[in-house]
Amino acid sequence: MINSSQWHHYVVTLNGTKVSAYFDGDYKGSVTRYNLGWGTATKTYIGQSNDGLYDDIVVYDRVLVDSEISELYNSGTGFNPLS
Repeated sequence: MINSSQWHHYVVTLNGTKVSAYFDGDYKGSVTRYNLGWGTATKTYIGQSNDGLYDDIVVYDRVLVDSEISELYNSGTGFNPLS
């Protein structure tokens, strides 16, 4: 169960058809999805059905590797655009 009164770090990566999920710096698994429907003319919604608060939402133009995701989580400061 997720403690909703705590800060949490979520990461989702998309590499071709492989979608991977990370929670608080830990890899949780991957699934293969075909026909994702994502493209230049598709709108993507973040948190559309979630009542939580969001901070530091970042979209990268490449897939982060495990060590980068772990470093972001363990830094305790979140995303730093100057680093």
